[in-house]
Amino acid sequence: MSAVTRATAVCLAIATLCVACSAAPRVGGVRVVSNVPEATLYVDEEVQGQASVYEHTYIRLAPGPHRLMLEHPEYFPEYVDVDVPENMAMAVRVEMRRRPE
Repeated sequence: MSAVTRATAVCLAIATLCVACSAAPRVGGVRVVSNVPEATLYVDEEVQGQASVYEHTYIRLAPGPHRLMLEHPEYFPEYVDVDVPENMAMAVRVEMRRRPE
């Protein structure tokens, strides 16, 4: 193999590696704490489960803006807009207000 062919092969290998690195998924995380642990948590209108699950566990999300919503029949729904940072996690505290009886 000539020096030019080896150099070309090395350049192609480096280019392939760089593309693979740039294609790696970017993620962030959100932890949700609420005064109503039984509330249902939605992220971008998709059900995630009970809020209590995410008091000590992070929801992995793509970096950027997302809308959180907590819902419970005895409380008014609460909405929180967050901007998830890349490769970082954040905690959000959501206080729900009880509906009048």
